Amino acid sequence: MTPSPSKGLLKDTVLYSMGQILPRMIAFLLLPILSRYLTAEDYGALGMLAILSLVATSIATLGLNWSLAKGYFSTNDRSVRDGLIWSSFLTIMAYNAALFLAVYLGRETLSYLLLGKPEYGLLVVVAFLSVSLSGLLIPFTSYLKFEQKAGTVVLLAVFEVLSSSFLTLYFVIGKGLGPLGPLLGQLFAQALLLPLFLAIALARVQLTLSFGTEFRASLAAGLPFMMSFVGSFLLQSGTRLSLVETRGFEEGGIFFVSQNCSKILELLVMGMMTAWFPAIARIIQNDQETVQAVRKMTRAYLTIISIPVAAACFFAKPLMTVLVPSPLSEGWRAIGLLTLAQAVYGFYAIHQPLFVLKKKSVWQVSLEAIFGVVALFMAYPLSYFLGFVGAAAAQFLACLFLSSGAVVFLRRRLHLQYETGRLFKVLTALCFVFVLSLFQPDYLPYQFFNAFIGVILYLIYLWHRILETDEKEQVKNMMARFVTREA
Repeated sequence: MTPSPSKGLLKDTVLYSMGQILPRMIAFLLLPILSRYLTAEDYGALGMLAILSLVATSIATLGLNWSLAKGYFSTNDRSVRDGLIWSSFLTIMAYNAALFLAVYLGRETLSYLLLGKPEYGLLVVVAFLSVSLSGLLIPFTSYLKFEQKAGTVVLLAVFEVLSSSFLTLYFVIGKGLGPLGPLLGQLFAQALLLPLFLAIALARVQLTLSFGTEFRASLAAGLPFMMSFVGSFLLQSGTRLSLVETRGFEEGGIFFVSQNCSKILELLVMGMMTAWFPAIARIIQNDQETVQAVRKMTRAYLTIISIPVAAACFFAKPLMTVLVPSPLSEGWRAIGLLTLAQAVYGFYAIHQPLFVLKKKSVWQVSLEAIFGVVALFMAYPLSYFLGFVGAAAAQFLACLFLSSGAVVFLRRRLHLQYETGRLFKVLTALCFVFVLSLFQPDYLPYQFFNAFIGVILYLIYLWHRILETDEKEQVKNMMARFVTREA
């Protein structure tokens, strides 16, 4: 029996979010170590290879990472659902084998286009192979999410990042492989994860194939997402590319490190999306229920996400000063803007299930591409004059335009409703927090003290100006239950 839409939603949201954040925190804590062995230029090269991974991820999964839910929840037949999982796995595997051959043959050309040197072909091959292995896991991770096995997904994700981190340290420090080290660490971690997922799937999912209506519907809905790399590339990586071209690999490396620091917020958003996607898929046929659910989700998102954004803005300078050497530590000036950009992009991203399930995938890809081009046009002049801070500003503005465009589109096509007053107050407050965070003393203890005071003041503002009475009661009840449990 399919679980109810709301059953375990809060628990799954917390689990998926923590499962995304904790691994990123581990990677963040490794930054002071790796930054002693990898130069800003090395990080710049890794940033350019991340562009290849972004493009390859969209292409290698056939869009099934988004659309598999459509076919899965369109039937209650257990054998059809199981067959859909295995059919998707075999399709992705055969398709990626052909893609890998093409990448291997063109590795020197891709290396020259990305890094300006054909001799980095090995890095290109390793980066793509890691993406391919990750793509093979999509049907199995999707199955676990659909069946609300959040604990299993989180445990496997933590295992992946722990193994990847230790292997990266081994290859970078022990073997001195430079930028190849992190790529090999990720590749070997994916290789360890694949047999674990296969074992779980063989134990839980009947080994059968189903290439029928449900599979074709999922594939048809997913194929437009193969082109989503255009918008994603322009929004997330186009600014980095323009920065490297105008300012060089050093500033590109600083920007890449700043982006990675801000991605902790992105992973919190991904945790929410992972938990909410199956819940929306189960109620998508009921328009009224969908509108109410989206209103509640966006309301919760705005409230929750604003807290880590404020903390990131205030703590960026002292933490970067402590954790990484110069010139990478200068990236603190971009982290606030990049975190704001991730928060605004996240507001758009939590609507992605609606585009998929309501057959608006082409509109979604078009919106991303249009505003990605806007980002690229803004990035070149801003990067040229302001360096990595200008690139961060371009990314923030593009994400703001994208989210605004998506809200306008969804309100007209799906008649969604939003709390515009709360949206305006939260965004205005966070912009003020970012500006305030730029004016910090040079003395490190004062920086930490000011950061703590800033976060506390924002929480007070959130309590008195944003939260409504029912939300305050919910918070009080949660705290009371926690205190009672601890006692």
